[in-house]
Amino acid sequence: MKLYSKKGILFLVQLDHLCGEILGDVIESFYQAGAKNVQILNTITKKNRPGYVVLIDGNEASSEAIEAVIVEECGSSGWHRIDTCHRHTDVFYLQKTVHIELEDGTFDFQIKGKQIADREQEIRPEYDSCDLLRKELLKYGKKVSIRQLQFLLAQAFRQEGESRVLL
Repeated sequence: MKLYSKKGILFLVQLDHLCGEILGDVIESFYQAGAKNVQILNTITKKNRPGYVVLIDGNEASSEAIEAVIVEECGSSGWHRIDTCHRHTDVFYLQKTVHIELEDGTFDFQIKGKQIADREQEIRPEYDSCDLLRKELLKYGKKVSIRQLQFLLAQAFRQEGESRVLL
């Protein structure tokens, strides 16, 4: 497996004054500012108050916009900015047409997936594909969880030739 490195910046923000509803909007603001990934961890702060640690994965090009969100949206006056070395390997994006068979109808659906390096048996369906299929199935009155669709579509990627999913 071939590994690569690229420079990155990890912002670490400690918050104990925002509620969960506001944090949901803050996450979207970080993505709009150029964040590559945002994670929020629950913590217990001084005096046993609930709090959060927000990790924002960014780069130099997005750093000023991300820091503006930290100040303006989070109301934070201090945070950590950590220069990092982001390690990664080759990733391939795949597409495949899957024939969906239901009791009262059939249709073809284009799925997208991600394969790490040369690991053909480890193709992971993209969340967006699973969500789109879930919404399409609802039109047929069929309710299927995202978790189940991820499993079924991962199997479909591993099938040779035409793939069928029975629901």
